[in-house]
Amino acid sequence: MKPILIILSLLLFTTAGFAQDKAKTDKPMKKAISEKVVEASCGQCQFGMEGKSCDLAVKIDGKSYFVDGSGIDDHGDAHAKDGFCQKVRKAVVSGEIAGNRFKASSFKLLPEQKH
Repeated sequence: MKPILIILSLLLFTTAGFAQDKAKTDKPMKKAISEKVVEASCGQCQFGMEGKSCDLAVKIDGKSYFVDGSGIDDHGDAHAKDGFCQKVRKAVVSGEIAGNRFKASSFKLLPEQKH
């Protein structure tokens, strides 16, 4: 009888351990970004993202993220000739990707290069 109780106890603790590991992986992934040059623009107008109004977005490693910590009009008129709704620009950013958003700790728009 004791060997059966021991085996059942081991199975119970093993199963509980696996359940805890699963819970840890369900948290949103965070990825730190430090001084990286990225594309920046209006997520809706230039990157084709879903949204209700014009919002600043960046493209990091081919994926677009809305930006928290810097607004679309913080860098000039978004609807001007050189604004984010009209052009994709380059920026140097730091922060972290959390879920589907980029949390900016710094956002520096680079000057446009003349052709």
